[in-house]
Amino acid sequence: MSRYREEQYNLLPNGDHDEDPTNHRSRSYNDAPTKTQSWGIAFGLILFILIDILAYVYIAKSILWSRPPAELEFRNPYYGLDDLYRTGRVKPSEYPRIMNVPRFTSQISSMQPNTVSQIDQHRWLSDYGLLTPPDRRLQIRTIMQFNVLDYGMEKCELIARLPSRDKDLPHPYSFNDLRGVISLDICRLDSKRPLDEATLTWNTRPRCTHSIGTLDARIGDEVRLPEFPCKSGDFIALEVSCSAKAPNCGVDVWSNQNATWGLFMYQYQTL
Repeated sequence: MSRYREEQYNLLPNGDHDEDPTNHRSRSYNDAPTKTQSWGIAFGLILFILIDILAYVYIAKSILWSRPPAELEFRNPYYGLDDLYRTGRVKPSEYPRIMNVPRFTSQISSMQPNTVSQIDQHRWLSDYGLLTPPDRRLQIRTIMQFNVLDYGMEKCELIARLPSRDKDLPHPYSFNDLRGVISLDICRLDSKRPLDEATLTWNTRPRCTHSIGTLDARIGDEVRLPEFPCKSGDFIALEVSCSAKAPNCGVDVWSNQNATWGLFMYQYQTL
């Protein structure tokens, strides 16, 4: 038996001949991780998984529960200009009036209180894809919204321009007038943000806050309401209806790329 052990010693690598081979099992056991190390590794893995889950939850919350665009704040693109011109040391250039056409117009009816007006009726397919012409329709009743353009052009004037009866236009038009005059009530709606044309109906329209006035539009002429202040960046929503003195008035006319018919605004410099 001693001879057999002696042969085993001789087969061990250099430097290991003094080690008792019976201790090989205990040496491997001592090299294994301790219980404390195992708990540390497990805790690290659990922490990593939790952080990963929290990151996914945060991203999902940002996507699914973020504020819709309709509620986001509008930043002033003309920041600091009020302070600059208030000093009186800067003299602004002079600019002519600008024409402001509605962002959109939409027709509503009490007979169809939940019906949304057709959008992009004159959209057409060209060689470059679908194109939307800058057409706006004026009809009874019409909701329209303007976005006040540019800084320092904060005096507005509402205009009605109707073509003559024999005017050649791209789209049919008609009037139900009293001796060439169509009397229209213009009401300011309670809306300070862009309206959603795709959901606007008789039932969903904003309430009327006050009357801007009655506009006696004349066929073949341009008629204006008195000027009113309008702050740069504001959204002005209006409802157009027949006035009380002419409840059966009627108008149906389209603007087009060559001329602006119906209702629009002029803006004048205020600096």
